[in-house]
Amino acid sequence: MKFLISMNLSLIIMVTFFALPKRLHILEHVFLWMVLVFTITSTTSVIVDNVDFWTLSDKVNLHSTFKLVQMVGLPLLIQLFIERIYSKGKRLVSFFSCLILLLLFESILIWSGIIEHTNWNFFFSFILWVALLLLIMGMHYLFRKQLSKEGVLS
Repeated sequence: MKFLISMNLSLIIMVTFFALPKRLHILEHVFLWMVLVFTITSTTSVIVDNVDFWTLSDKVNLHSTFKLVQMVGLPLLIQLFIERIYSKGKRLVSFFSCLILLLLFESILIWSGIIEHTNWNFFFSFILWVALLLLIMGMHYLFRKQLSKEGVLS
C-alpha cells in the first residue's frame, strides 16, 4: 500500500507536468532534466553510500520506487517550480512551496519505509533542498542567458 502511494505521487507529478502549458523552451527542459537527474542522483549517492546518513530498503520494489522518485518525481517537481516562476513571477512563494513539497515527498518516502534516516534530521534535508534549488536556479539562469545570447530565445 505504501509502495503504491509513492508510485502514484510520482505519476501525479508526471501527468501534471505534461498537462500544464509550458513557458520554457524545450532546450531548457532538457537541460534542467539532465542537471536535475545528475545532481539528485549524485547527492543521494553521497548521502546513502558514502556517509551512510540514509539507508535504502533492501526490498526490490521499494528500491525501484526510490529510483523512480529520484529520476522522475523529484526532477519534474522542481521543473514545475521553475515553470511557475516564469509564468507567475512569484519567486519566493514558489520557492517555499516547492521546498515544502520536497520535504513532504521525503517524509512520505520515510513513512513508506523506502528510506530511513540515521544521524540525519529534517534541518539537514531543508539545507540540502535549499542548496539544490538555489544551484538549479543559478544554472538555469546562466543557461537561459546563454540561449538568449545565441539567439535561441527572444
